[in-house]
Amino acid sequence: EHYANSLSLMPSARAHFGRGTCLAALRRRLEAMAELEKAKELCPKMLGAIINLAGLGLGNIWIFFFDSVYNYSHDSN
Repeated sequence: EHYANSLSLMPSARAHFGRGTCLAALRRRLEAMAELEKAKELCPKMLGAIINLAGLGLGNIWIFFFDSVYNYSHDSN
């Protein structure tokens, strides 16, 4: 909420980064990635946004992998 208000007053890379980080903590990954991408667009050298995006990307890969394994193991029984 705080970052949404901040973004409505003055959009900035820092506000997008903050909102993206909060969304990631809430496990709202797709929304978090969108906010972090906006932060990176506004400030391409923002290392925190780049690192958090990488972490979310890896998390999405692991979720896909474990979902695939889980579904495979339950389908084969």
